[in-house]
Amino acid sequence: ELEVAQLVALGATNQEIAQKLFISESTVKTHLNPIFNRLSLKNRSQLAIFASAQDETNPKPHEAIDHLKINTD
Repeated sequence: ELEVAQLVALGATNQEIAQKLFISESTVKTHLNPIFNRLSLKNRSQLAIFASAQDETNPKPHEAIDHLKINTD
């Protein structure tokens, strides 16, 4: 989910994300729903805005959404 969120925030399409991560577009969409729910967002545009806002206060944008990692314990 973290990699998908980061790529969406950079403006990548579902197809581009799927190609980069070697997953299907359907899997990309499957990852997006929990991201939107966790952050109370409605769409990828809001995710990009969220990440951009975090970037203004955090020089490492990938850390702005690190809390999206799934706990596998």
